[in-house]
Amino acid sequence: MMARILFNPDLQEVFEEAKKRNVLRNFVDSVTVKGEENLDKLYGRQFVDFSNHESHGDYFALGYELMNRGFGCPMITAGKNLDVWPINQILPFDKWGKVVWIDRRLIKYGSKEKRVEHAHYLENRVKESLALGNNFADFVWGGRNYNNEMKEVKTGIIKHVLKAVKELDGKEVYGIVSVFHYDRRIEELAMPLIRFTNDNGKMLRPLYYLADILSFVKEPFLRHHPNLTINFGEPFLLNEYSKNSRGLGSLKKLIEEQITELYNFD
Repeated sequence: MMARILFNPDLQEVFEEAKKRNVLRNFVDSVTVKGEENLDKLYGRQFVDFSNHESHGDYFALGYELMNRGFGCPMITAGKNLDVWPINQILPFDKWGKVVWIDRRLIKYGSKEKRVEHAHYLENRVKESLALGNNFADFVWGGRNYNNEMKEVKTGIIKHVLKAVKELDGKEVYGIVSVFHYDRRIEELAMPLIRFTNDNGKMLRPLYYLADILSFVKEPFLRHHPNLTINFGEPFLLNEYSKNSRGLGSLKKLIEEQITELYNFD
């Protein structure tokens, strides 16, 4: 059964099989969706979802819930660190055609030439996706929340989104903020090791991947799983923020305010 879900290049089949087999319940005991009335306002409209990032489970929970409600799976942003063997064989994002890879280490440590090349890749992938009418999901914290605290919204992808919206010749594209909150993340027990290996260089990366993989492998065997809440905010028109250079800062502020309000960070 799991082979029909993992290693499958057809994303629609992946989620249909996962839904039929109720696979999500092997990893979370419950999913509570708040703000459904806000999500309902987006039926028939193209939108970009701006989310916090608590767990690798976010990708699948968001796709599962959106597809379950008839929206289809959005194009997502994901760290290039997931594009390594064996993760890219188990979860073939590239074959699904629904991913924009962000290479954060290249952005931070790469040469100027490589950084410029990567920026062009990101810009073109966002532009192509929105031009084709896809919905889009950007995990705006630029990485998981290792310390259970509010993180700064990263504007790299948001900048490309606004530029792409501006080039759509007046077509309306909406934005919506969603917030994920687990009472226990799937990776919770391994999070100290994940945080340490992420912060301390390339030599420890195999331990980083191993900790993540084992976190998800062991979860179906546990008696109790995390409870997840997804909270959707009020939609807004992205075109209003694409009109001038001040729009990026205003949109960043709006997203940070909505994440704080929806999550209730102290």
